[in-house]
Amino acid sequence: MPKKSSLLELYENLSSDYDTNIYEFDFYHTNHNLIDRNEYSKLNLIDMIDSTTNKINVYISTKHKSDNIYNQKDKFTHEKEFYYDIGLNLSLQENFYEAAKYYEKALNIDKRESIVNLQKEFTMEELEKIEEATNKYLKDLPKKTDNIAIKNLNKETYNKQGNYFYSKNQLEEAINSYSKAIAIDDNYKEAHYNLANTLDDLKRYEESKESYKKAIAIDDNYKEAHYNLGNIYYMEENHEEACKCFEKAVKIDNNYKEAYFNLGSTYDDLGKWDKASQNYKRAIDLDPEYKDAYYNLGISYHQQNLYDLAIKCFEKTIELDHNDYQAYLSIGISFKMKKKLKESENYFNKAIELNPQEIDGYLYLAEVLQDDGKYEEAKKCFKKLLKICPSEDRNKYLAEIKSIENKILLG
Repeated sequence: MPKKSSLLELYENLSSDYDTNIYEFDFYHTNHNLIDRNEYSKLNLIDMIDSTTNKINVYISTKHKSDNIYNQKDKFTHEKEFYYDIGLNLSLQENFYEAAKYYEKALNIDKRESIVNLQKEFTMEELEKIEEATNKYLKDLPKKTDNIAIKNLNKETYNKQGNYFYSKNQLEEAINSYSKAIAIDDNYKEAHYNLANTLDDLKRYEESKESYKKAIAIDDNYKEAHYNLGNIYYMEENHEEACKCFEKAVKIDNNYKEAYFNLGSTYDDLGKWDKASQNYKRAIDLDPEYKDAYYNLGISYHQQNLYDLAIKCFEKTIELDHNDYQAYLSIGISFKMKKKLKESENYFNKAIELNPQEIDGYLYLAEVLQDDGKYEEAKKCFKKLLKICPSEDRNKYLAEIKSIENKILLG
């Protein structure tokens, strides 16, 4: 892999040897292969413009004087490419308004330059002028070319256009754009991945899986593709395949907390409680405030009859979210299994306070009250249930009330 160079160093090199094709070198190699994006933020490109422009003009003037020739067209070509480069670099900093100004300067020199037109209109897209931009840059998009840099710009334009449509929930339009990017370069993993996400949102799961698999075939270390493919398998209850995907994701990135969480959930569904617990604990190690991981770890411990450990996890869940209805219910159930009926009753009452329209809290509380011999209170629970339950369940709860009344009569 080539050594990364600084932006300043690259501009110094360009200004000292202008026989280099500025456009192809700076657009493709510099912007996409050699420079980290955050390196742009260390430099104020605006302050460099005047001094660098002077260097360019001095170089051109000196070069042509030595040849006893001064070609004004060459000078304009270099200036146009320089303004284009500045605009492109500003775009990478997401300074789109400033970028548009420099694309405009390049266009003022040569309005026929389709690449500059393309990039200018893409900047307009980023500024949410999508309708105006799309018509123009698709019209100007070079249809056939062997230029690698142009091909890369074309495919990236379509991919970013797809991202824009996706952000606006225009999913069919997004699919069309991603497909065009892939038609230019079938090894464009990001476009396959973005297409898969869009198909997933449309519940076109078979197509989505195929697109994730294509992205993975291009780059087997594409952790997000493995993860999302695993989510589809999990949704389809294909837990064995889901496990393979999540295992691969955490192998690629052992700090991928969401993949550990989903792996734990998958092992839960397979009844492999010990493996589930291990993965939830790993997710918690990575994020000590991962509320859902604490809750699911508590469920795993409960399934293993480790009620004290389960209670600690549910308590931590409530510490992180005082309004977690399910955590209150789960603590109540764990205390009930430990025959600690008073504690169980307290947590079921707290759950009901949080959500008085939920049926489960009343049912669990009524059961605990009966276990504790508090029949009148249990009867009141079922009467409250009659006010909120579906009509088809009324007879069931009336039967429960009748059963409790018989227990009261029997003393």
